Amino acid sequence: MVTGNKVFKWVFIALASVASIIIIAAIAVKLTLTPDNLNKMVHTFSNEFLNAEVKTDTIELHIFKHFPRVSLSIKNGEIVSKSLSHLRNDSTCLIPSEADTLLKFKSFDISLSLIGLLKSDIKIRRASILSPQIYAYIAPDGTANYDIFKQTSQDQADTTSSNSESSMTVSMNSISIRNGANVTYSSSPDSLHAKISLDRFA
Repeated sequence: MVTGNKVFKWVFIALASVASIIIIAAIAVKLTLTPDNLNKMVHTFSNEFLNAEVKTDTIELHIFKHFPRVSLSIKNGEIVSKSLSHLRNDSTCLIPSEADTLLKFKSFDISLSLIGLLKSDIKIRRASILSPQIYAYIAPDGTANYDIFKQTSQDQADTTSSNSESSMTVSMNSISIRNGANVTYSSSPDSLHAKISLDRFA
């Protein structure tokens, strides 16, 4: 005879088993995705998809800090564009030395949905960047330092096809800037130069 206590026991065991599997998987991910491994993954990704170098001091993954959300923390990051490299040896084209550095920041923190991540549905619950410095520059020949995304043969084929079959989606709920932001825009063809300081953005 099946009693209520037995049903409760079975449900409890089933839920405890699922929780144990999640915890074991989370620990395995935590042990695998160490700061060194995360740095290597970021550099591999940037080399494959970006015409830029991504520099960071540390990248840390926090699984249990805001469970069931996953937190990612990046410290002292830079995105150094390579789009102007072909102009560096041109004596007639004077490029500011700082024009290669598209973005600098002290820290960048994001909070992701763990379940969504497992389903390739990247839901960024919160993103926060500390003291970003953005330098958007356009060279005399029209080359922009922010043209950093590589165009692959697959991308070219996708421009003539539908994107409805995409297997990954990305969404963001909110983003905030802490300790102000400095934005510089400089366009040599237009002789335009502007600087903007943002105290707070959320």
